[in-house]
Amino acid sequence: MTAAGLVLLSAAIFGTTDHTKLILFTGYSRQFISAISLNMENNQLWVDGQYKSWSWLSSDGKIDERGLWDHIEFGCGTERIPTCDREIVIDACALFWDEHNPGEGEANNRRYFEH
Repeated sequence: MTAAGLVLLSAAIFGTTDHTKLILFTGYSRQFISAISLNMENNQLWVDGQYKSWSWLSSDGKIDERGLWDHIEFGCGTERIPTCDREIVIDACALFWDEHNPGEGEANNRRYFEH
């Protein structure tokens, strides 16, 4: 979940949800960034290239930790708003784990889309 947090912090601080920029800054894979993006868009937190981070990041830069963790859970696919499309949620954290632990997660690849 820490990796997802870094992606969200980066998106909020740099004011972008652009995949290429987030990949270049974080060094994370396109698949991981795309999974987070899909989940955030599905939860209506990334809209038209803008990140609605106001619930955890104030205009003076103060971070509400609980609000940030809530968004991390949305990005990972473990939490959802009631109106999201439950058919397209991706387990981004499992995908990240499998990318960084080759051979250990191959049997679990199907779990990215099962929720």
